[in-house]
This record gives sequence, structure tokens and C-alpha cells, in this order.
Amino acid sequence: MSACWAAWARAAARCCGWCAAGRKPGEPRRWTWTTRRAGTRAAMAGFRADCCWTACRSRAAARRCRRWRAAPARCCSHERTALDRAPAGGAAHDAAGAGLARPARRDAVPGSLAAAAPVRAARSGAAQLAPQLAHGGRARSPARRGERGFPVELLGRPGAGPGAAPGSAPAPGGPALPGALPRGDRRRAAPGLSGRAGGAASRPGAVGDRPGRACGRGRPAVGGGYPAGALAHGGGPVKEARVLRLALVLAVLSCVLVGRLFQMQVVEGAYWRREAFRSRLQTQSLPFHRGRILDRHDTLLAQDERAWDVLFEYRTFRRGHPAGQLLEAYAVVGQAPGGLPACMDQAESLLAGMLRWRPSDLAALRSGARADLLYYMRQLGDFASSLPLREWLESGQAPLGAVFAREFARFPERCAAARDALRRLEQALGMEQGALLAEIERQRLELERRVRGLALREAAGRGARMSAYAVADLLEAEAEAEPAPGDGRRREFLAALARRWHLAEEPSALEVLAGVLTGTGAADEEQERLDQGRLLRHVEAVAPEDLEDVRRGLIREVHSSRVIRLRKDVAFDVVDLIEQDPGAYPGLFVVENPHRDYPGSLAPQILGLVSAPSERELRRYQDLRAEERELARLLERTPDQEQRYALVRGELAAAVAPGEVRGGFGVEATCEETLRGARGSFVVLSEDEERTPTELTYQPPRAGQDVRLSLDAPLQQAAEQAILDGYALAAEEAAVHGYGAAVLEALAQPRCGFVLLDLEDGSVPVLATAPSFDVAEYRRSYSALAADPARPLRHRALAGNFSAAQTPYPGSTFKLVVAVEALAQDAGWWTRPLRCEGQYQPAGAARALLCEGVHGSLSMRAAIEHSCNVYFYRLAETLGYGALERRARLLGFGQPCGLELTARPRAGGFEPSGPNTLLERGAFLLRPAEEARERAAACHLAIGQSYVTTSPLHMARLYGWLATGKLWTPRLIQEQAGAPSAPAYSEPPMPAGAGPLLIQAMQDVVRSGTAADPEHDLSVFGVAGKTGTAQALEARRSGEPEVHGWFAGFFPADAPRYAFAILCENAGVHGGDSANLVLYCFLEATDGLVPR
Repeated sequence: MSACWAAWARAAARCCGWCAAGRKPGEPRRWTWTTRRAGTRAAMAGFRADCCWTACRSRAAARRCRRWRAAPARCCSHERTALDRAPAGGAAHDAAGAGLARPARRDAVPGSLAAAAPVRAARSGAAQLAPQLAHGGRARSPARRGERGFPVELLGRPGAGPGAAPGSAPAPGGPALPGALPRGDRRRAAPGLSGRAGGAASRPGAVGDRPGRACGRGRPAVGGGYPAGALAHGGGPVKEARVLRLALVLAVLSCVLVGRLFQMQVVEGAYWRREAFRSRLQTQSLPFHRGRILDRHDTLLAQDERAWDVLFEYRTFRRGHPAGQLLEAYAVVGQAPGGLPACMDQAESLLAGMLRWRPSDLAALRSGARADLLYYMRQLGDFASSLPLREWLESGQAPLGAVFAREFARFPERCAAARDALRRLEQALGMEQGALLAEIERQRLELERRVRGLALREAAGRGARMSAYAVADLLEAEAEAEPAPGDGRRREFLAALARRWHLAEEPSALEVLAGVLTGTGAADEEQERLDQGRLLRHVEAVAPEDLEDVRRGLIREVHSSRVIRLRKDVAFDVVDLIEQDPGAYPGLFVVENPHRDYPGSLAPQILGLVSAPSERELRRYQDLRAEERELARLLERTPDQEQRYALVRGELAAAVAPGEVRGGFGVEATCEETLRGARGSFVVLSEDEERTPTELTYQPPRAGQDVRLSLDAPLQQAAEQAILDGYALAAEEAAVHGYGAAVLEALAQPRCGFVLLDLEDGSVPVLATAPSFDVAEYRRSYSALAADPARPLRHRALAGNFSAAQTPYPGSTFKLVVAVEALAQDAGWWTRPLRCEGQYQPAGAARALLCEGVHGSLSMRAAIEHSCNVYFYRLAETLGYGALERRARLLGFGQPCGLELTARPRAGGFEPSGPNTLLERGAFLLRPAEEARERAAACHLAIGQSYVTTSPLHMARLYGWLATGKLWTPRLIQEQAGAPSAPAYSEPPMPAGAGPLLIQAMQDVVRSGTAADPEHDLSVFGVAGKTGTAQALEARRSGEPEVHGWFAGFFPADAPRYAFAILCENAGVHGGDSANLVLYCFLEATDGLVPR
């Protein structure tokens, strides 16, 4: 057995020496030594396995190791020791190495080896050998033995072998002194092989220095006998501890994995099953039809018609179109070949440049960018999979075109087909060549701007642990709420962000930063995109962790969720072209979307129009939608997240999704909830390619409900025509009376508002204005309409949103309010005369106030008939401004008239409200007494100048009250969703007996007063009313006529049914020469149509 052990030891030494010699230059020494307690054979088998499989790094070394594998087997099969055939030096070497020296530390040697060593030595007849056995007459140096014998990592520390004492001499089978070893070798000495063991005194040339031969065969084995590591057991517990630590780490990781699997499959199993199922669901929405708008006789005013829109999705376009593929592929490698039109024009040359790319040119790309590039390369060529491209990218050397020339051969043909398809679609849409791709490029740049903005906001929020949407809310909301820029949380957030990104912290610089983050700091979209790009590059340089993996994820999210309406209401030829060959138009698809139609374009300012959400609203919707999805994915939400989730869901429910329309203004906006329906949907479960998707649910769309107005379409059209005819008559008479060119020009371009109020229920059958517009013109050239000095977007029957020259002073029509107040104070004013001498100068006034005639002494009835200003100057000065103001407020002046479109009820009256407040804005001014400090303030108020403004609609209410004692709340919306609206009115007190007296006076106005016209006699229709002439002195600056013509009243006078008011704005002539002619034309045209 001793010979067997010696043969094992020599063979092991030779194996390790050969393996070390076979190591490639520069290859690190990775040797291990395994000692086992299972006995000699197990220990050497363990050493052999570790040595051969761990140390061998070359094919030659492996062959040498195989030579060693057979040696122990032959040796162990011999009955007599192989040492008999070995040379003396080798036998002595092996005998010494067999452990004849008594180990000082028994526990440092494996038990089986320690027990067997003396017996083996006795049987072999070996003894302590000479202290110096030289090879070739010289002792080998310890360092050289370390190089050619066992690798130093295996040899242990000096003195580790038997027969060696602590000191500086090498041990049998051990290495040289630590000082003789390179520093690196000492550091790399295998742990567990460095235990010290005492023994005989060591000295130079100790036993084991001379190489021997294993079983008399092979090359000399330097350092025979027991290798140091075979007997040194001091490192065993250390290695076991390491194994235990590794096992503990693996056990912890396994527990975590098992726990997570248990959580997902058991605790949260139902949730993840729902998520897995939901990932296979595809939901398609079905459009709804808005409700109709009808007049009081069910005449159709607005309805939805079936139509088709062309939608565009850039994500599909960039994946399927050559121009998009080239653009995105070059963008991945950081190059900018231009926009989509440039890529389409230069597609072949761009591909040629791509074919010159080598793998070394793309080595710096990250894994995500590599995957994107491989995808676009595959789409540009004819590849069945990305595997060949991936292999080329990972291990290739040649250019792309040299390896895959055949796969890219058909690219020019694909480009030609794509250009032809675009050309055909442009012809079908009526667009110029290249215009469609230019429009797609504009939409792409908008998406890029959105991605950059979101990336910046997300990067800005990372340091503060805020989402991109919370950053936008903070910057926008506090900027609007705080007048001083940079205050509060907004200021602190921007300052911290500037420090993090190494930017200037001055207040002006912080506001610039806020403008770039919110997209409000640039003059146009192009400048905004450039500012975002510069800031992104700066952040990437100074704080790359803020932008890590941000942009790629945002591109995927934004591109997949953004669908753009490219063209509305396209012809069916376009639908047919795209649907027959959808593969030729990637990213373009047709959807049915109802189109709102307004037959006749009647009262467009009142009916209103529908509109798509603005870019800002769409951006906000996309932000909310993304945040809602992000919060919905959370299994558990904090209270703050739960509150935010509820807020986001509420805002999403109220928002208009892309592709939908909503009421922009008018009745469409006011009755949005009634007119708006709900989209339908059907959900299908996607299957594999060979199976048809399964339809799971179908939810039909819900149409909106109808709205019925009190407008009478025939009367409305008659009123609009009557305005034109009345102005034509007024122009003829003005020319006869010698009016100037400015007046004639004003009468040639009517600016008029006409209201007819039904005194039975407060409904409004006529609400006409001129000039106006039709819906097609509005959609086609809104900017031109908005810039028109005639202001066709205004509704002059409501008189709001006027310029200074158009200020709607009521003029002499307000004198009836003064008469009511006078009669309320003293009924004797009806007969008490006041003198008119053509002018009147109030006490303390700087100048005299004029009257258009010298009427002499006259009563209130005569003053109303002839519209004497001096009479009412004197009367108002007696009554006082405060009394007149109180009476006017009692009759509804100083507040909106109560129309559903512009106001809502409040305590004591109405207040502006809703999306249509511009229609009446400014047309209900009444200055309070404390602001009327002028001496002649009461006089000006008495004739309807300077201190009061009003609208024709409110004047019709006033004269309806004079006729019936009821101050009606005008009722435009007669019925919503089948529910009629209730009439409403108030009854301000009328002085006793004053009503019939005032009606007589207004009849006199028509018969013989300022509205009398024998040729156009209104008395035949039973009209009673009051004319007015107001002066807008501001009109002088613009060169317009400063005179407004008014006529307000009711008919028939004996049984009033309708009240009316007509304002001829900047007409240049009196109300009796303009407004009364409009009414005459209307009544004449509608004789028999107007119920009486």
C-alpha cells in the first residue's frame, strides 16, 4: 500500500506539473486542492478530479492528465510495490514524502493518512534519507521547484509538510520560503492549504528536493512524496464555512423565489389570471351619434351623418413603411438623415450607407438599442428571423451588405411601390404630391416633442420621487395660482432641480427651466423641440441616471397610444383605396365617425359647433391616461396614491378621448351632457394565428338625446332676410336725404341684432344677427372671420364682446325706465309740463346738453312721443341718479338677462356662466351710484348713455314687462331629452295706472312720433314702441358712424303677444330711419305666419 500511495503521489505531482506546463501564456492559475476524509484513494481521486477538470486549460495538458489517470490503476493492481522498479532517488524521495517524519500536529493530517503513514514506511523499508539529494549533482532552488513542480497555489506555506519545522527551509513536497515566492503567488495560495505543522528541523537541500519517477516511468516528478496540501488539513473548516455561506445564500434566494411564486400563484393567483386573460383581450370602440337639435316645430337644425375619417398611428407606420424604418434605424445609431420626406426621397442611398456598417461600428449600442436596430434591419430586408443578423452583429467582421446582399436586393422595388401608393392616396385626398408625407412628418415631430417633454418631466421627478404628471401639475397649477413666479413649492422644486442638473438658479433661469419642462416657454413648437433637445443632452451629460431607460419606454408608450385624425369626412373612394390594400398604407386606417351637419346654417352663433379636443387637451388626456394605467397596475396603493387615482379617473371621465368631438360653443356646448352619447364596444379574445378570435362581449353604442329649441326656423330666416331688406330701404332713404358716404357704406353692410320674445311663455322664436357666417366658412377660414372688422362671430341680439365703437348704449329706449320711476314717485308727472329750449345745462356742469329739437313746454306723453331729451334731463335731475339706478336694477339691468347659454340663476337674479359668456359679456353694465360722480350723471343715464349698456334681448324683456307686467326669463331651450323646461318670470311692481298710459304714449310714437312713416306704417300691425338713437363717441377714432339706431316695443298693442327689440349698430341714422324699417319688412314678410 505504501508503494501504491507513493505511486499516487508521484502521479499526482506529475499531473499537476504537466498541467501547469500546458497552461497557455498569460492564463491565470486557477488550481484547487481537495482533501477528503474518506481515505487515500478517495483523497487522490478528489485531487485528480479537481486537477484535471479545473486546472487543465489546453488539449495537451488534458492528454497528459489522461496518461496519469491510468497509472494509479495499474499501480494499485500490483501485489508487489512498484517502488522496487523505481530508481533509488525516486524511491527515496517517495519514501520521504510518504510521511516517515512524525507530524507535529496530528489533527493537520487526515485520519486515514496519519494512521497509515508509519505502517507504509515500515513495509517499504524506507528510512530517513540523506539531507541533500541533488539532481544532476546540484540542489534545485526552491523558487525553481515552485515553478516546475506543484503550482505555488497548491503547495501551502513553508513547513506544512511532515519532517519540517517552522523556519525558512522548504518542506518535503512543499514550496520554497515565502520570501522566495512572488508576492502574487503568496496572495493566491489556496486557502485551506496554509496550515502550519511542526516537524524535524528543515534545512537547505532537505528530503524531497530531488525529483523521482512514479513507478519507474515518465519524467521526473519534482517534489515527490506527500504534497503539502494532501496532509495540511487546517483549511478544511474554512472551506466548509464558505460552502455553508454559499448554501445559505442559495437557500435564502430559493426561499425568496418560492415565496414570490407562492404569492403570485396562490395569494394573488386570481389577479394574475385576470391580467393574463386581459392581455389577450382586444377592445374595439364603436362610435355613437349625438342627439339632434330641433326647432319648436321639429325642423332639423343639427344632426349626425355617417362619415369616415382617416386616422394615423406612427408606431405602425415606422414599423411597416420604408421611410419610417430608415429614419428609426438611423436614429438608433445616433444619426439624423432628415425627416420622413427626405428618407423617402433618398431611401436607396440611405440603405447603401447602412450596408457599409460593420459590427465594430455598432459595438457601443446598448442591448435595447441593438434589439431595435435588428428589428428595423429585418424589416428593411427579406429575413425570416433576426437570428442571422444577431449572429452577424455579435461575431461578424464583414460589412452588412457583404453578408446579406441577397436579403436587401428587393429594397428598391419596395421603395418604388411605397412611393406609388403614397401618390395614389394623395390624388384621392386631393393633396399635392409630397403633402401627405409632410403632414405625417409634422405629426411625428409633434410626437417627438411630446416624448421629449415627458422624458424631461420624468427625469425631473426622479430626484424628488414624483411622477412626470405630478411635476406637470405642480409647475402649471402653481404658476397659474401664484402671481409671483418662483414662490412656494414650485420655487423649491425648480431650485433643487437646477442644483441637481448644474443649471443657473436665478429666478429668471428657473422660469426658463419651468417653461421648457411644461412646454410653455417657447414661441413655437419648433423652438420648443430644440430647447427640449438641448436640455436633454445636458441632463444626459451631468445626470445620466435621471434619463436611464426613460426615452425608449416613453417612445413605446406614446407611439402605441397616440392615434391622430389625419383627415375628416373623406370620400368613399379614399375608404375603398385604403381598405382594399391596407398593407400598402401602414399606419393609416379608416374608421367610421359621424359627421355633424347643420342644414341651412341657421343661427350658427346660437346653435354652435362641435370641435375636436385641442392639442393641449389631447396632451393632457394622454398624460392622464398613462398615469391612470400606471396607478392601476399597483397591487397596493398608498392613501395619497388612492386619492390621486380617484382624481385621475374623474378627470378622464370628463375628458374627450382622441377621435371624439364635443360641443365647442352655443347649444352644442351648453347641452353637451344631453346631446352626447356613449361609445359602444366589442371585446374579442385573441387566439393563435390558426384560430379565429372569439367575441366575448358586445356593448352597443348609446345615441345622444334630442334638444328642442324655442327658435322658429321660418321666422328666424324671415328675420335674417328682413335685416337685409330693411337696411336696403334705409340706404335708399339716406341717399334721398343727403347722408354722407360713411353712412351709406355702413348701411350697405348691415350690423344688426333682432329679438322676438313670446309673451305667453318667454320663448324666443327669433334671435337673429347680421353679419353672420355659415358652418363651412367657419371650418374653412376661422382666422379670417375672427379678423373681420365687422365681427361676424358676435351675436348682436345679445350684444356682447363688442369693441369700443360698438358699445351697446340703449339710447332713448331707456327713457321708459325714467318715466316709470317718476310715476312711481308722483303720478302727477304724467301731466306736469317741462320746457325744452333745445339744450339744458345741469347745475355745475361744464357744458350744456343738447336736444335734437326745440319742443317748448310738453308733458311726459308728448316727451315720449317726440323723444325730447331736455324733458328727461330735467326729470332725471329731479329724481336723482340713485333712484334711477335702483329702478333699473329692479327691472333686470346690470346683470345677464338669464338666457340658458350665458347665465345661471343666483339670489336676486342671474350671473354669467357656461362656455358662451362671451355672447353677452359687457352688455349688462349699470354703474352704481357711488361711481357716478359727474354732475350730469343722472341726465346721461336718463337718455341711455355712458352709464348703462344693454342688449336687444333685455330691451325686449323690458318692453314685454311694460305690456304685460311680467318680466320674462328668456327661454331658448324648450325641451331636453323629452323634459320640457318650465317658463319663468318675475313681476316687478308697476305704478298704479301707469301701464295703460305708457302704452298709449308708445302707440303715439308709431302713429305720429319718431317711428311714424306713412310709406312703411307699422300701426297697421298694431305695433307700439319707442325708438332710440345712441351715440358711441369712440367710433370717431375708427372713422365709423357713431350713431346706433334702436326700436323696441310689442304687438299687437291691444293684446300684446310678442315683444321685440332691434339694434342697428353704427348705422349712422336714427332708429326711426333704420330699425323700424327692419321690423316693417319682417312683419310684412311674415303676415299670416306670426301667431297673433
